[in-house]
Amino acid sequence: MFILLSGNSLLRNGSKIVIIKINLKNIIVSITGTLESMQRSEAAKLINEKTNATFNKGVTLETNYLVATDFTSSKAKKAAKYGVDIINEKELLEFINSGEFPQNLKPIKPIRENKNLLNWKKETIYYDLVDPIIIHFRYSDIKNEVSERMIILEALGVYKESYYFAGFNEGEYKTFRHDRMKILDAFYVKANSTVIIQNNKISFLVKNENDDLKTIEINI
Repeated sequence: MFILLSGNSLLRNGSKIVIIKINLKNIIVSITGTLESMQRSEAAKLINEKTNATFNKGVTLETNYLVATDFTSSKAKKAAKYGVDIINEKELLEFINSGEFPQNLKPIKPIRENKNLLNWKKETIYYDLVDPIIIHFRYSDIKNEVSERMIILEALGVYKESYYFAGFNEGEYKTFRHDRMKILDAFYVKANSTVIIQNNKISFLVKNENDDLKTIEINI
């Protein structure tokens, strides 16, 4: 499945269409607060039977949408922390009537939940990006074969003076050595991103396993 994003290029003038391939089997929807138009159980039934989504009581990193009428609830706070898309009751009814929730990106999972997938050296220090970013780059692999890639970058690994980029590429979680990459373009996943690109450098706000924040700056 592909998601098309139209946005402003961060390294070039103008805008372009970014194509991200992801494995997205279904859409997960949760509800917090009291609905005016129906009982929550009725809304859950309509979501399951009339749309391309599945209702789930809790909010997790697999949740695509939270329908919120109470923004002080623990679910709403968790959704905001994870970056889950929050919609109102009117939007819920529109999606039910249309039979389809728009495809979107699930929240980015912290790198510590994916570290078993990474072929990093044991001494590598890894960090989660506070805000993921889409990177378009040219990559030279260990066989010196060159290909163009697109990655939803969500983590950085630091080993001595080397950097590793990790995230989703063509639906799979992959790692790329920074010194083998030629970054061609970049796009924000969300507005007000903490990623800064200027003067041939890219600055990331990251957090470690203890959620301590720091800034890492890398030449591009």
